[in-house]
Amino acid sequence: AGLVQHIQVSEVQLWSCNDVYCQGLKSVFLASIRALRADVRVETHTTDAVDLGSFEAARLKLGAVARNCSAPQVMVLMVQRSHAENLFEAARQLQIEENVLWIGPGSVTGLSVSLPNGYLGLSTSSLDRTSGEFAQLQQRWNARMAANHPSAAILTGSERELDAWPYVGFAYDAVLALAHALNHSSRGGEHAIFNISSLKEALIDEVEFNGASSKVSLSSQMEPSFAKYSIMNKRNSGKPEAIALWNNPRLEYTFRSELSQDRWVREAIVWPSAHGTSPPRQCARNCKPGSEYNEATRQCVACQAGSFEQHGKCVLCDLGEHAPLPGMITRSEERRVGKECRSR
Repeated sequence: AGLVQHIQVSEVQLWSCNDVYCQGLKSVFLASIRALRADVRVETHTTDAVDLGSFEAARLKLGAVARNCSAPQVMVLMVQRSHAENLFEAARQLQIEENVLWIGPGSVTGLSVSLPNGYLGLSTSSLDRTSGEFAQLQQRWNARMAANHPSAAILTGSERELDAWPYVGFAYDAVLALAHALNHSSRGGEHAIFNISSLKEALIDEVEFNGASSKVSLSSQMEPSFAKYSIMNKRNSGKPEAIALWNNPRLEYTFRSELSQDRWVREAIVWPSAHGTSPPRQCARNCKPGSEYNEATRQCVACQAGSFEQHGKCVLCDLGEHAPLPGMITRSEERRVGKECRSR
């Protein structure tokens, strides 16, 4: 949500699956947009395994959305990794890949080389090597690998290294946070630990410590108060590269850090080619000639008398000309509706 606001997007298509994971991401994204008071219109598409579970189904779903908007679009993904792969392939087959800016979570960014050009996403950097908790986590991890723990039997090479598992630090700290909260709740009596409300209050109000991932503290929305994420950008070929760090609540540039915000958005980010040097501010809906898309009613409406349609928007006729009927368009349009603006 902070990234969407920072790059000055005014409208996004939010794709989310209907399981607990995706719906949780969706709820937090929408709540964060409201909390940031970001002037962003969000159109949601909730899907199930059937909608995006195959390439053919994803192509039908994506095609229906793309037909409603001919301009470059911004699509935020709150879906499983396999669903994202199907959407990317559908975009290629529909030949709209260069028309879509995809923004995704860490699970999708992990697809790496198969991401479309211009992709923007988060990547977790979940290990704070300066903390005592990290040292303990590393020690326990090495002990499990050395002792041929059941999970180690299926891991080979670099997979046996802690660095290969970016979410381990978060999982480790989540268990510690819950333990701290249970310990605090137990002071209220032996049955207090079974009170979910008091446990949640303890997590929000009482738990704060330096974990293996970072400093751990939860907001009233049960979100990490000190979360850090790398902002990755797929730049023409190869793997996505880090261009910024989201250090809640700030975005810190790690590439072209000398630039102002406007210049950084235009020059530091590689966009899909149809986006030029920045994302679109508003979707130009596919309304018929002589009409425009009304955001309030979400319908196409005819241009009023004295105006005509130009590039999807109604504009006034030049001085000395008039359009006597609704639905006027310019002479430069290939298709004409009614009479054109003409000399008085």
